[in-house]
Amino acid sequence: MGIILDTVRKNYDFSEDIENLLKPLLHSFDVTYMNKYEMGQSKWLYFFLKPERYMKDSFGFDRELLCAFFEYTDLHSSVASTVKHIATNSHILYDAVGFKIISATLYA
Repeated sequence: MGIILDTVRKNYDFSEDIENLLKPLLHSFDVTYMNKYEMGQSKWLYFFLKPERYMKDSFGFDRELLCAFFEYTDLHSSVASTVKHIATNSHILYDAVGFKIISATLYA
């Protein structure tokens, strides 16, 4: 079972809602970093997830994964551009093969 690092919990944007958002991921990952990204009216939260040992062995992840959350229900090409921008401006070594995108939706 993964954990949310104290440095993430102490982030001024961290809340119970964010913890509930991350709970399903804790079965397979530790949450090691959190930040927000804003451009225009777009507001994102992003996290870096360190895979548990069985995830590394099963899927070959050798670095952390990027997990991005946005409050839109539609997936557009700008989403991929934003994820790429976040990833390339990050100072964390991440696995470029995989990332998670979580969007707000009414029927999840």
